[in-house]
Amino acid sequence: MTVFKIFEANMKQHLILFFVLGDCYIINCSPFFQISQKSSKKNSEKVIKKEREYKSLITQMNQAFALREVVLNDKGEVVDYIFLGVNEKFEEYTGLKREDLIGKTVLEVLPQTEKYWIDKYGKVTMTGKPTIFENYSESFGEYFLVSSYSPQHKRFVTVFTECNLQAYN
Repeated sequence: MTVFKIFEANMKQHLILFFVLGDCYIINCSPFFQISQKSSKKNSEKVIKKEREYKSLITQMNQAFALREVVLNDKGEVVDYIFLGVNEKFEEYTGLKREDLIGKTVLEVLPQTEKYWIDKYGKVTMTGKPTIFENYSESFGEYFLVSSYSPQHKRFVTVFTECNLQAYN
């Protein structure tokens, strides 16, 4: 996976451009922002149009997408993570619904989640080093090919597909 960080100064947006399995994706990773009253109508329309384009990229992609935030204990160790956003493919691959996930932790939703998922995402988030890996989820009875990176402090993105191991044989 190749990751490029882009800053559009005129719109004060932090964008991430990344490539997975030959596909290119652009994500607006800035916290939600308000358009100031001083902004021209033309500039406001540009921002709204760009946001729609980026949202469309996430909703139309063939891979599952999730934005999450780690939960730290008193020692600063990652012990859980909160779902902030998922796309429709995420719902399709996992069978979990967006309305049942957003704002909840993985251990609330899937208490049997293996520790290695939390550890792996914690490492990505705390080091800022992106990774690609394949792993088995007992909760879903599936192998997943996962690409993960941290667009900002304490947050991480996962883009994944189901692995059909027979395709490798």
